Amino acid sequence: MRSRKSQVKKRVLFIDQKNDFVSQMAEYFANEFYPDLYEVYSAGP
Repeated sequence: MRSRKSQVKKRVLFIDQKNDFVSQMAEYFANEFYPDLYEVYSAGP
């Protein structure tokens, strides 16, 4: 089994079509709960 330090972070992009802060909220919570697993970004129109 691999140690956590040797794992590569997966990149996640949250896209918000209406630009109403949903992607920013998703980015925040993903970074809060899974900082070691994911490299998270958000974007909108």
